[in-house]
Amino acid sequence: MLRYVIEMRKLSTNLTFFWRVYAIAWILFFSISAIYQTYIFLISGYNSFKTDGLILFILLAFISSIIVHFIVGKLKNVFLDGDSLVISNYLKQIRVRFSEISHIDNPDLTSLRRIRIILHEPSEFGQEIVFAPPMFEAKETAQLLKSKIETNYLSL
Repeated sequence: MLRYVIEMRKLSTNLTFFWRVYAIAWILFFSISAIYQTYIFLISGYNSFKTDGLILFILLAFISSIIVHFIVGKLKNVFLDGDSLVISNYLKQIRVRFSEISHIDNPDLTSLRRIRIILHEPSEFGQEIVFAPPMFEAKETAQLLKSKIETNYLSL
């Protein structure tokens, strides 16, 4: 009896873990810095501190943290395993069959060339799964995934 062993093929970049840690570090650094600057402002008295700089810093920290979270903080590890995808956020791992996928977007225009996978029904990670393929392989990865799903309209 022959036994077929199908190895999982990693579709996401090896830098996914680095990007996730980077997002956490960025958000923590600017959150702690904003709290510290506010604390210094409150204990130093209102006359010796410029509130313009503090407000601008807190605003930019908040906006940049949101951008970093949505660009790299939501990245997942994605593996191709036969007729399904194995998706991981390093704490939890789920399996999504290709029949559960609504459509797959082409790589976006960020430097990571992220690919969005839209599901028919929400999974434990939500209805959208975002991952970054290895550099220079984004188009091929998106085409591979699109060839495995059945859709009745064009993906964007």
